[in-house]
Amino acid sequence: MKILLLVNYFIPEIGSAADLFYRLGTVLVKRGHQVTVVTTFPRKFNIPKKTSYKPVSVKSSGLLRVEFFEGLRVIRVPLINTNRDNLVLRGIEQVLQPFIMMLGLSLIKRQDAVLVYSPPLFTSITGLMAAKLKRGVMVLNVQDIYPQAVIDLGFLRNKLLIKIFQIIESLSYRVSDLITVHSPKTKEYLVEQGVPPLKISVVYNANEVPQFDMMKEVNGFRSIHQLDGKFVVTYVGIMSFSQDLDTIILAAKKVCDLQDVVFLIVGDGPKKRELISLASRLRLINVVFLPFQAGEDYWRLLLASDVCLVSLKGSVVKTPVVPRKMIDIMMAGRPIIANVPLDGDVPYFIAQADCGIAVEPENSDELAEKIVEMRNMPIEERERLGKNGKDYSHKNFSLEKFAEAYESIFYSLARIKHN
Repeated sequence: MKILLLVNYFIPEIGSAADLFYRLGTVLVKRGHQVTVVTTFPRKFNIPKKTSYKPVSVKSSGLLRVEFFEGLRVIRVPLINTNRDNLVLRGIEQVLQPFIMMLGLSLIKRQDAVLVYSPPLFTSITGLMAAKLKRGVMVLNVQDIYPQAVIDLGFLRNKLLIKIFQIIESLSYRVSDLITVHSPKTKEYLVEQGVPPLKISVVYNANEVPQFDMMKEVNGFRSIHQLDGKFVVTYVGIMSFSQDLDTIILAAKKVCDLQDVVFLIVGDGPKKRELISLASRLRLINVVFLPFQAGEDYWRLLLASDVCLVSLKGSVVKTPVVPRKMIDIMMAGRPIIANVPLDGDVPYFIAQADCGIAVEPENSDELAEKIVEMRNMPIEERERLGKNGKDYSHKNFSLEKFAEAYESIFYSLARIKHN
């Protein structure tokens, strides 16, 4: 099949969307399909120093650039690059960028299927145009529920804008041939919003761990960062308004008398400066901030951790969310402690896999207690939790399973369309 992937950001950028669609695209190519990606020019600040992205061919066509990498044809369009901390400008970017992405459609001929990553929600309009012009079916991959997620965060309050976004959301669901979501609770949520159940398919997100000499890599990372003999508690990911990261810093304060416990807070985002300031005010020497780790360095970090944290703030996260880092942690075979809403998807997966502990968010006492409990646990028990998560992820979150699911969806929809 000829398959078009629409995603705002793509490798060499760091990020869940970029990595997920890159991995899906390369597996689909290996399965014999022709895959084109329409995306934006990468943002320099978000490109890791070490990157394996080296296109074999690059061609320019006016404002556009065409790259070929690992069998993928990547068409890049100009990027509206706004201040990441300015939420108004970010909103304008997310509204306008999908329309600029339509420029990339001029270099594309007929496609059998179009897969759209959402958010941003407006990319569904680009997907609809692509499906209509290129005579393919359109699948909308909903990762976060917009606009409700930003309404819950308090970033979208204007009643007129809310109504406009809700109309776009409803239209996006109606015009899609199928909607894919990453968890059962996300499907339940959309059904409650009036989307027909048969129009929604649950396809779990996926990833894969690079092949390592594991102990060598773990010991190497620990040595470089002076972590030998330490019990390493790691949070890795975006530091934004949805994460309950203040609670992690406060929990670190409560266990600071345990000299072997060290917290690695890894990543970037609009809340990072605040978190660094909080740790400084509390005079915490057991909290270390690191920049985003990309590629193999990211996996070395996870593998060198004794326990990894997944964090969501219950007071603002009202819609279903499955952080992709949870899947990565499970694949790396590390136990999880999650301070997240207990009625959400993360506790469901942790319980299903028996791979860790879920605690209510915004409760630093309980989080600290569970970290100490994990530290004092026999190493064989931590290894059992990690192995459980790894086994569960291989059965449910493999890239092959992920690609097979979309391949099956595309074939089924194409048959219906042409009959």
